[in-house]
Amino acid sequence: MQSPQYPQYPGAGPAEPPRAAPVAPASPASGEALLAQAIQSWQTGDLLGSCRQALAAAVALSGGPTSTALPHALRQAALALCEFGLAAEALPLARASVHYLEREQLHEPLSACLSCLGHVHARLGELDQAELLHMRALSLARESIDSADRMRAYTNLLVSMAAAHEQALDRGDEEGRVMARLALRRAERQLGGARSLAQDGRLHAVFQGVLKLAVAHLLVLLHRLDEAEVLLNQLLAQWSVDDRTRYWRWSAEETLADLLNRRGRHAEAWHLLALLLAEPDLQINVQLHGSVLRQALRSLRAMDGPQTQARIRELEMQRQQWEQRCAQAATQAREALAQELLQLDPWLRSVLRGAD
Repeated sequence: MQSPQYPQYPGAGPAEPPRAAPVAPASPASGEALLAQAIQSWQTGDLLGSCRQALAAAVALSGGPTSTALPHALRQAALALCEFGLAAEALPLARASVHYLEREQLHEPLSACLSCLGHVHARLGELDQAELLHMRALSLARESIDSADRMRAYTNLLVSMAAAHEQALDRGDEEGRVMARLALRRAERQLGGARSLAQDGRLHAVFQGVLKLAVAHLLVLLHRLDEAEVLLNQLLAQWSVDDRTRYWRWSAEETLADLLNRRGRHAEAWHLLALLLAEPDLQINVQLHGSVLRQALRSLRAMDGPQTQARIRELEMQRQQWEQRCAQAATQAREALAQELLQLDPWLRSVLRGAD
């Protein structure tokens, strides 16, 4: 499971896939509108749309009045770039969001931007720096009267280290396996605090659910499957009646399928994943679609019956097509980044050059 499944602003879930925004002159007002669209695109998994909209928002907002929207736009673009494997390109944007807030002495969104910077460092395999930044973010969030700030900080930390763990495992070598274990160890240190907060009755039900999903995913990676299954079943019951939460529900179902595969219950996992693959909007959520395909192939290969071979070949082809889509989208994200950086105001361009 990748970080797009955890919205950074979990309000009402989007009911419709995002539509392309009309072109408008760059201005703070258009920048804020573009940022809102970028967040909506992020929540549905339209990573390329989110990246483009966030970068365009940063251009519209840069050079204008002091605003918390500008660092949020830089942060949103950085998060999207990370999901394409472009953490090195994301790093200057994440650093610039923090530099801007420190220069303008704006403290309200600093925790979120520090979390983003920590996430980028985790994707780069720099776990010590990532943990330090996440702990700074959590410390700031604990000072807030809004428990949702702490929820975001905990969720971002758990998701960040889980993503670093999975990315390190994909390397397939001993160094990757060592790094994967270290990432899980760092996340596990904060598991108790996150679980306690997830039970806080003052937290909005949607915020509770998003944090519980991050906790459940980590528990699966830690092979604490009984605890994870209880949480996942609670979430699926909670989200079954509200179509606005379908993207989060699908993410929980993919995590449950991972759990079932780990238990050797491959037929049950495949049944769940086949239903997900039949969802017409699943492909919009690029990373979730890839995770579902990966788990589905894992289930079918373990079942290894004569009737599964044709389905395996079909899914392998779909997986190749998905990889091609991701590579094409990463190229387009790089192009959008290069184009939009030229239009930023001089101070921000100098910060980005210094952050390289």
